[in-house]
Amino acid sequence: MSRRLPSASILASFAIIYIFWGGTFLAIKIGDRSLPPEVLAALRFLAAGAILYAWGWARGWPHPRLREWRAVAVVTVFMFPIGYGIQFWAETRVPSGVTAVIVALVPLWVAALEIWGFRSDPASAKVLGGCLLGLAGMGVLMAGGGARAHLPLWPVLALVVAAFAWSLGTVLIPRLAMPRSAGMSAAAQMLLGGVMLAGLAAGAGELHGLDWAAAFTPAAFWSLAYLVLLGSVVAYGVFVWLLTRVAAVRVATYALVNPVVALFLGWGWGGEALTAASLAGSVIILGALALVLSRRSQPEVTVATMTPQE
Repeated sequence: MSRRLPSASILASFAIIYIFWGGTFLAIKIGDRSLPPEVLAALRFLAAGAILYAWGWARGWPHPRLREWRAVAVVTVFMFPIGYGIQFWAETRVPSGVTAVIVALVPLWVAALEIWGFRSDPASAKVLGGCLLGLAGMGVLMAGGGARAHLPLWPVLALVVAAFAWSLGTVLIPRLAMPRSAGMSAAAQMLLGGVMLAGLAAGAGELHGLDWAAAFTPAAFWSLAYLVLLGSVVAYGVFVWLLTRVAAVRVATYALVNPVVALFLGWGWGGEALTAASLAGSVIILGALALVLSRRSQPEVTVATMTPQE
């Protein structure tokens, strides 16, 4: 059984993950100044997962079944303790703009996995060309800031691993028997991911001797609130929903827009310079997105219901 969704729903969903996730780089950087990185990550996803799960329960969303929890666990291992865990840790050592550039590898990793890893329908030349153009735009964007100087090698390499892990989780979601409700699927992933990240924080010794009162500065509180409500409850739920309606390589283009959003946030609120190279890179990136997301026909998107076959 299938139903038709107006293309406006898809476009609005892309706008949400582009803008809200673009702001998370600055929010993580601010939160990391007071809270240990894995503690911050665990709090973000435990709170967001609990809120979304309670909301879904109240609205009658079907609870995940045992086999669906197993699928959630597989995806969560790649996307949370590896993907998010590394990112939160790395932002204590690597500039947030550089982090965003490395995360921009996600669309290419996804395309490679779709073509050579899972041997599914290959991405079109338009999609691959758009991703390559977007990465070229990232190079132009970063050329104007000098942010790559004296970068620590291992945190940068770890971020590459994180980007690959997130890409693998992205590709696995539509292939596994995930929870029937997209919202409940997001909630389950965040809850389980938060538990895994809390275990990672404990194993790293971040909880030992932590002064919670001193760590929760006003800036840390508001950064966590942003990460929980906008960066997780809203944006991550929309992300999981999009993966059931749109090709994974197109959904992954959020990684190309996030640095542009972070750039303008830094200029507007952080007092950072907005150079000609930054503007040129932003234009190239947005052009790449237009190439990747464009369609020659079909003003509406035909999708199948996400209920898995028994």
